[in-house]
Amino acid sequence: MEQASSSKKGGGKRKIAIQLIKNVDARNVCFSKRRTGLFKKASELSVMCGAQVRVVAFSPAGKPFYNFSPSSEPTNNNEAPFPDSKLTDLGRQVSELCAKIEASKRRNESLKARREEMMKESVWNIDVANADLTQLMAAKKALEEVRVQTLSPGEMSLKDMVALLSS
Repeated sequence: MEQASSSKKGGGKRKIAIQLIKNVDARNVCFSKRRTGLFKKASELSVMCGAQVRVVAFSPAGKPFYNFSPSSEPTNNNEAPFPDSKLTDLGRQVSELCAKIEASKRRNESLKARREEMMKESVWNIDVANADLTQLMAAKKALEEVRVQTLSPGEMSLKDMVALLSS
């Protein structure tokens, strides 16, 4: 009898690691399946305990899904069941914030590229042994500006103050 049970392979429920699913399509499918289960549990909790349950879930695409007790059916559209609800604004705000984040990311990439360009042209990257006189003078001026900016007011000489004011 033991051999029969040990040779049986069961598919059944298996414990899975709770972590981000890397495949985008698999992540969307998992969200859709688990969302309905979550809404079902929320409805059961509402019926069994008489609790007011409200669930808002945002899909990976940013689309909001709502479930409000005492309704037992999940709402699968962007319209909240209560017209005066602030949840309709919440979905809009999330979309706006996502757009701002994307714009900030693009700006950050642009600034990084510009910084790299400036560093190539910078006086700090010159080859001193092979530099001409104008490059060396520019590097000297930049070093003097840094020295003046790092001095405390008590350490500043008259020459340093004149250099600071002239730059």
